[in-house]
Amino acid sequence: MPEFVEEVKRLEKGVKIDVSAEVSDLNILEVSFKSTGLCGGDWGSGSRHLLTIADLASTGWMVRVTTQNGEEIVVDQPAKVEILFGGDAELRTLLKALKLVLRFTEEGMQREEGVKARVQL
Repeated sequence: MPEFVEEVKRLEKGVKIDVSAEVSDLNILEVSFKSTGLCGGDWGSGSRHLLTIADLASTGWMVRVTTQNGEEIVVDQPAKVEILFGGDAELRTLLKALKLVLRFTEEGMQREEGVKARVQL
């Protein structure tokens, strides 16, 4: 845990991208993204990117994390989830993945039969 806190502090010192929004329907989520932007390399080059999703009201959700040794940690109804990425490639692949999920989810919501896709980028 201390490493995570230290890495977030490192990110805070060089934030170039800072976006947050409160999104509501019958529940309320707060989503935020902070990033140093591209720093020319991998984790060691200093780029950090923090995606945070927080439940502000009535969100039904669970989070499962699987460790490298296969241990599963499940949290039912978390108050907040934070994912920290490090490296330029990680920022680029995160953006590609989020765009892909958004595109297919929007298409699936418009079609009665939904959408099932497996895409290699």
